[in-house]
Amino acid sequence: MAFKSASREIGWVVRKLVTAAGMLGVVAGFSPAQAYDWVTVANTGTVIPGAGSKLFSSFNQPSINNNCTVVFRARGKGPGTPPRGVYYDYPCNSTSSPVFKKIAVGDRVPSPNNLAATFNEFPAFARIAVGSAFIATRGQNKPVWLYTPPGGTETRVGTAGVYAGGLGQTLVTGASLLGAVPGFSYYQVPGYVGVKFDQFPGAPVPFGTKFIAFKGNFTDGTTPRTGIYYRNIFDGGRLPVIKIADTKTNIPGTGIKFGATAPPSAAGNKVVFTGWDNEENPTVGGIYQSPIPPTGVLTPVARIGSAVPGVSGATFINFGEGLSYSGRDIGYWGAWGTQTRTVRLHCLADGNDDIIAECRRQCPRIDSIGHYCERQVPVNQGIFLKRPNGETRLIARAAPRGQFQDFLFWVFSGHLPSGDDPDAELPRWRASAFIANSAYNRTDVSTVFKALKSNGTSGLYIRPALAKTVEPLILLGTPARAVDPAAPAGSVVTAVGVERDGFRNCHLAVNASFLNRTTSESWAGVYVEQNACPPIWGTD
Repeated sequence: MAFKSASREIGWVVRKLVTAAGMLGVVAGFSPAQAYDWVTVANTGTVIPGAGSKLFSSFNQPSINNNCTVVFRARGKGPGTPPRGVYYDYPCNSTSSPVFKKIAVGDRVPSPNNLAATFNEFPAFARIAVGSAFIATRGQNKPVWLYTPPGGTETRVGTAGVYAGGLGQTLVTGASLLGAVPGFSYYQVPGYVGVKFDQFPGAPVPFGTKFIAFKGNFTDGTTPRTGIYYRNIFDGGRLPVIKIADTKTNIPGTGIKFGATAPPSAAGNKVVFTGWDNEENPTVGGIYQSPIPPTGVLTPVARIGSAVPGVSGATFINFGEGLSYSGRDIGYWGAWGTQTRTVRLHCLADGNDDIIAECRRQCPRIDSIGHYCERQVPVNQGIFLKRPNGETRLIARAAPRGQFQDFLFWVFSGHLPSGDDPDAELPRWRASAFIANSAYNRTDVSTVFKALKSNGTSGLYIRPALAKTVEPLILLGTPARAVDPAAPAGSVVTAVGVERDGFRNCHLAVNASFLNRTTSESWAGVYVEQNACPPIWGTD
């Protein structure tokens, strides 16, 4: 793909020169973000489709496919119920209209739905298949089904699900809590007759044009269980959910069952996921790949206790949930060694009052900032890339040997149990590493990740294909107008994010927030760089 502008070529040349001089970011006020041509998909000046004249106010991390179609979750402000939903756009198409709505709070839940129930939330980021315009999102809603069990009383059920479909199609209910309802056995937990799912944590993934994969929690008698599943949502609409692995599955190479799994990623005819014997203190487990349809054989991508590539004498002790996978390369976070450091996690002062109250309950200690909890994180951690030829590259490494301090970022999230959702998982502190990979020149791959340096600098970084060095991409403190010319004058980047499906075919999609600390003017948006795979340097 050709460069989009002469200014971009100049920007990259300047970056190469200042990097060589060890002065990146201080030469003539140059910011790394200026080397890219960021296109605004939507920002806080964009009217929300289907919401009258209301404007967007905040955005989750977007996903993007090979054709530069972007899907993202976003919300606006009142008066009244704040509009929020899943939206999409075609930012690389110069004739594209403003943002389109796919589904929003207040819209009717797809069939089965005999109560005309509507959506009340979309709890996770929306995802799009790598090679098609097929999307999936998790939804919370009012009960969708009224029925009377044999010998029972009138019951309303079905308050959550996975919903998927093409951008030009009506969404289909891909997974539901209706598995115990007569007539809906195709939604039941595979291997457990008449047992329904309780919840679908995390973000489900679409792949191909008719498949979804997801994590599902359920109760076996009184025993909580979990697993990874897939389903063909179109062929007749009544094909059953199929198990890939659950807590009755042996972890490959051991006689120990999975005790926990993480939401999967998928592309082509393969699904990848992280699984452990114990998520909080794992002794066995790793990253595993399954063909679709499953054969019952899980192929290890990386395992706890296996050697750490690029680190002599070290073995892995843990892996992260978020896997970036587009059918070829697998990007992941891994840790090794026993040394840890303490991080202090502060409850937010603004947001959902119930979530804030729950955070303060779990974190009763108070300092000058507010309520906080402390957690231990591994000192030795890194970003890795598994290639199709079996090679694993160490993309970036944390202290004491690397240039970064941490790749983990924390959020207090979850959904408080309610009358509509009594089985909701309590909010808790969750740590995630953010990685996204893109094929480059058909044979190699570039990697974008989020990181914190010991000097407090944080943001997004990129390791170009075959390059020996990591480059900054967008850092906190970057002048906002290097990313969005419409941002308030004098504002800077205060938050930036990327998700596992945010970098494909060299199209990079990010979300960012900005603030002028003097005037308190704020701004936010979703942005795309059409060709974020820069020239390969560090190889000469």
